Amino acid sequence: MGTQVMVVTSSLHKYIAVVLAGTDELRTVSSDLNIVTAPFHGPLLSLNGTTQKEDDKRREKLQVHAGFDHAVFNNGLFDDISSILALLKNNTYNGTNQTMLQDYSNYQIIATGHSLGGANAILASAALSALYPAEHIMAITFGCPQTGLTEWSLYYNSLITNYTTTTASSQNTQLSSYQFVLGKDAIPRLPSIPFYRNMKAYYLHYGDDELGYAGVPAGWNVESM
Repeated sequence: MGTQVMVVTSSLHKYIAVVLAGTDELRTVSSDLNIVTAPFHGPLLSLNGTTQKEDDKRREKLQVHAGFDHAVFNNGLFDDISSILALLKNNTYNGTNQTMLQDYSNYQIIATGHSLGGANAILASAALSALYPAEHIMAITFGCPQTGLTEWSLYYNSLITNYTTTTASSQNTQLSSYQFVLGKDAIPRLPSIPFYRNMKAYYLHYGDDELGYAGVPAGWNVESM
């Protein structure tokens, strides 16, 4: 048994959530501890005018945690997720047209998970951004470890800041990413350097500009809410 995933929908809030499991056995703990890096194996958001060779060079620079990457993109997991989303969003499955009892075409896609599942959700959200470039993807994670090196962090952040296609939702980004961290949880600080977190931390509970962000771990780039 590999990485576990569940796809759920909400007709009330109009979303499709891809929920990735966290660490619950020794096999997945080994993925947590595997800090060897590898190129990101998910689909990349295309740049205008780039060749396949240039895209391959881009991919080589996007070094991520090899264990997390393997958990999402090996053994057909992401292919299965893509097939289910194609069924829900486009009424197709493995290239054949299907009839759905409900229309999910305008539902927002959310990737979410806790701990290892959160790291998997970060990688999956970037890949889903490339699969659905005209939609606004959301990632919501809890206690998520750091997922990659500098170039990966820059690429992921570019998905958050650089998207302006008018066919997307009213938000002007390709991706939103929210990471919830308990103040004394060690997992979100791991792996350590040279891994990076993919965003600025918004620290709500302890500290603001006047208090000097009391309680915020040293070295975190923070901003009050």
